[in-house]
Amino acid sequence: MKARFVAPFGAPKNAGSDLEAFLAAVSETFPVQESRRRYLKEDVLTLWRDLTSERSLRFADYLGKPSALAAYVRYFMAWNVVRLVPVLAGLPLDPPEGATILDIGSGPLTLPIALWIARPDLRDRGLRILCTDRVRKPMESGAALLDALRLKTGGPVLGDGAWRVETRHAVFPDTGGPGKADVVCSANAFTEFFWSASARRDSNLGERAAVLLSDLAAACKPGGLLFIAEPGEPRSGAMLSALREAALLSGLRVESPCPHARACPMPGAFGGLGDRVDGKARSALPPVHSPKWRPKMPWCHFPVPLDTAPSALTRFSEEVGLPKERLTVSWLALRKPAVGDRAPEAEQKGPLRTRLVSDPIRLPGGWDGRYACSDLGYTLVVGAAAREGPGSLLDLDRPARISRDEKSGAVIAGP
Repeated sequence: MKARFVAPFGAPKNAGSDLEAFLAAVSETFPVQESRRRYLKEDVLTLWRDLTSERSLRFADYLGKPSALAAYVRYFMAWNVVRLVPVLAGLPLDPPEGATILDIGSGPLTLPIALWIARPDLRDRGLRILCTDRVRKPMESGAALLDALRLKTGGPVLGDGAWRVETRHAVFPDTGGPGKADVVCSANAFTEFFWSASARRDSNLGERAAVLLSDLAAACKPGGLLFIAEPGEPRSGAMLSALREAALLSGLRVESPCPHARACPMPGAFGGLGDRVDGKARSALPPVHSPKWRPKMPWCHFPVPLDTAPSALTRFSEEVGLPKERLTVSWLALRKPAVGDRAPEAEQKGPLRTRLVSDPIRLPGGWDGRYACSDLGYTLVVGAAAREGPGSLLDLDRPARISRDEKSGAVIAGP
C-alpha cells in the first residue's frame, strides 16, 4: 500500500522557543507576590478541584479572582496553549488583511495566543481580534499577555500590520455588537454548558447542536470559517459529531479534521439526526462502516505531541502533583458557504483520504496499526502508513475489496 503524505499534525519549528517566551510573559504579566508564592501550587490544586466539579457547584466567573487567574494561566492555560498550537498550525486559515476573528468565551485570550505561536505567517497581518466573555478582567489581562508575547517574539504590537485586540463583555450568542466575523472560533467554552443538567433536561443532543450551529453561523460572514476546539473527552466528541452532522445537513462544509462528508464513524454517544431504527438513532448522512458495538463507543479525539511543551511547565506540573503525561484534543472546522458555492460531495473518488486518529497499536504478526477515519468509515491502517503520527492526513490506495478487522469492526487499509 502506498501512502502519500497530505498534511502533518504538529507544532511549527518556532513553537518550542515561543512557548518558553509565553511562560516568561506570564511571569511578567501575572506576577505573584512573594507572600503568596508558596500558596501557588495549592491555588492550582484548588482550581483543579473546582474545574472538575459539577458546574452547579461553582461560579462561572471563577477567573475574576486574582489568585485563581494567576493559577489558571500558569497551569491550565499553558497546557491549553500547548494543546491548541498543533491544531491551529494545520488549520485551513488564511484571513485577509483587516479580517475580524471573533473569539467566544475568550477568557485570558488562550486561543489568540495559541494562534500567534502556531501561525507566524499571520503575525504581520493587520487582524482585528474581537474577544468576548462574561468576565472582562481575564480578557484585559490576556490582552496584556499577548502584547508581552508579541514583544518577546519580535512581532508588531502597534501599526498597520499589528493585531488589534478588542474586548467585549458579552455572553454568547450575544457578541456585544452588530456585524459578522471572517472567523468565528472558541476553545474550551461550549462542552460543559452543552452537557449541563438544564440543557439535557430542556432538549436532546441533536436539538442543542442545531441551535449552537445556528448561533455560530449567524455570527459568521458567508465564506467564513467556524472553529471549535475542546479537550478530547467523550462529551466533547459527541457534541462535535452532532454539530458536524447538523452543519453538513445545513449546507456547510467540513474543513477539518474530517476527510469526508459522510456519517461520522466515531460519534461517541451521538446516534445521529436521522430516523430511529429499532429504537436507535441513526445518522441522516450517507452511511459508513461503523465499529462493533461496545459500551463506550469511539469518539474523535487526537493525542497531542508533548515534545514542544516547555520543561519548566512540565516540572511545575509535577511539583503541583498534576503531571501531564497525555494531552488530547477534539476539534471541528466548518466553512460557511458563500454565494455560488457548490455543496460538498459525500462520495470520494480516487485515493482513500485518511486521517490517523489513535495512538499506535501493535497487531498480531508484528504489524503496526492505527485507527483512522476515512470515507469508508472506521478504518484500521496497517503497515508503514501507521507509523506516521496521530492527526496526520494521508492519501492511501483505495482497497479493491472491503475486509474488516474481526475485533474492532474497522475496515482494513493496508497490506
